Amino acid sequence: MSRRILAGLWLLALCLGCGSGKEKELRQTAVISFIVGTVEFKGESGTDWHLARVGFRVVPGDAVRTGPDSRAELQTRGPYSVIRVGENTTFVLHQSEEQGLKSVRARLVEGNLWGNVKQLKEQERFAFESWLATVTARGTAFRMEARGDSAVGVYVYEGIVEVKTQVDDRGSKRAATFNVGRGQSLKLGVSQPPQAAPVAASDGWRNGWQPKKRQEIEEEELNLPVPMRIEERPRPRQVAPALTQTQVMRLDILAVAPGVFTGIQLKAEGDRYLTEAEVMQATAPSVQEIEVAVAARAWDALPADQKEGLLNKTFYVLKTRYPNITRFLALKFDDGRQGLKLEYARYAQLVKEPPPP
Repeated sequence: MSRRILAGLWLLALCLGCGSGKEKELRQTAVISFIVGTVEFKGESGTDWHLARVGFRVVPGDAVRTGPDSRAELQTRGPYSVIRVGENTTFVLHQSEEQGLKSVRARLVEGNLWGNVKQLKEQERFAFESWLATVTARGTAFRMEARGDSAVGVYVYEGIVEVKTQVDDRGSKRAATFNVGRGQSLKLGVSQPPQAAPVAASDGWRNGWQPKKRQEIEEEELNLPVPMRIEERPRPRQVAPALTQTQVMRLDILAVAPGVFTGIQLKAEGDRYLTEAEVMQATAPSVQEIEVAVAARAWDALPADQKEGLLNKTFYVLKTRYPNITRFLALKFDDGRQGLKLEYARYAQLVKEPPPP
């Protein structure tokens, strides 16, 4: 889409869709770059877990968990800072900025997190947290293991980490800080003093995964950080034959902006919503408008260029996959503000393929 047309769209969006209040920048915490098995996420205020996919952006406050025989990799800031997640692990990602210090923190509830952290700037901080300790890293490969409320372990494979915890001191608790270097571990528990020891030679996490998972990723160079290109373009979807074109179209549009686009309804003539039974049988000419439900807070948090890119990708999906299914697209915000309506047919020829990341 040309810059001139997009500029016009955004003037319209500012009038109809942005609402009151100052825009806040939404800083990316992590992108899921690799999945094996079952990986799920839950929003900060959500109650339900949802399946995650490669390319999903995890925002501050999101919880992530893996199932048995599952694992995941998340990129936190570029290709050389990654978190690898073991099976049966649950953690929450946080990000904050205070007095110029930008912090990315992974709070481990249960399981194993492995981090490979490089090229942090002076004003940046990366940490793993648990109920018993906080581990701060710079230029380091390390792991944190939490076993419920009984014990926490810290294992360092490269560099040095700072471990802050509490220890017993004559019947009371006091803060304590330990520096743990390469090849060393520190085990912490409620009823025992911290125990330092060398990392076991059999520790299968030196390169990020346990030994029993190696056969599944034998093509990876495990002794080096693995840059994983995140594909931003809409991609063809493998669809079960039972799904109709209109059902698949709804899934594809939702996948453009998870967490921002929250639902899709289709309208027929007379401004009437199609029922689910009608959607399952709907033909392209019967759909007059696609109404996209938008989470207003998530939308407001996006910078203007990300909103522009989001709309362009939405139009690109419609142009390349469903050129005969609709003429109009409408954004409906969940806070009751006036929505944004766009006549897709007018801009279809101007939509460009989204650039690679």
